[in-house]
Amino acid sequence: YSHNKKRTIWLRDCECGNKDIKCNTTTLKSGLRKSCGCYEEEIKNITKEEPRKNRKKYNTFIEKNDYYIGVTSKDEFLFDKDDYEKVVGIDRYWFINNNGYVLCSLYGNDFQLHRYLMGLGFYNKENDLIVDHINGNTLDNRKSNLRVCKKKENPKNCTLYSNNTSGHKGVVWMKKLGKWQVGLQVNKENLYLGVYSSLEEAVEVRRKAEIKYFGEFSREYRDEVI
Repeated sequence: YSHNKKRTIWLRDCECGNKDIKCNTTTLKSGLRKSCGCYEEEIKNITKEEPRKNRKKYNTFIEKNDYYIGVTSKDEFLFDKDDYEKVVGIDRYWFINNNGYVLCSLYGNDFQLHRYLMGLGFYNKENDLIVDHINGNTLDNRKSNLRVCKKKENPKNCTLYSNNTSGHKGVVWMKKLGKWQVGLQVNKENLYLGVYSSLEEAVEVRRKAEIKYFGEFSREYRDEVI
């Protein structure tokens, strides 16, 4: 409807159920207004911070079939389509740090995207909850790849160390023996799994041990279940 002869006011319905929310033409076209105000309250409840209204730097988002690609100055990250309003609505620039995690800055503190999407605030030592990236790709923040767990459980799903020479976790070439040694760390204790002449056999022993001791937190577990 026309607020006056020089200005047009648009009425929009919010997803929360509130109707006839007033927006001017500039706000409507730019997409700056994401809700009636309820969304800002949700962000505040999760992050314990007030959303910031003005900033200069913005991400670009590329829409796919069932997810979005977020573009930063360093790399790209993925998140579910139904999380788009959350990612945009927090009104921050998302960036990727040197460890490969997607973050935004909240009043001097780094806030991780994967924690935000799983409904967690900043890390709290008392509950010790973290979010694990199941496939090891920290840029894939689709909820099918995220899992809330205790911090002590996360190393079970760690990636291959850069100094590994066999190409497989827990498998080391023993030069004096001329064989492959297999080991596994369970609850901070090293478990010896023997030595093997064949790399294939050593890798298989390690794979089965991971499934046995780590269960769903083993990378091999998903393939085994499938």
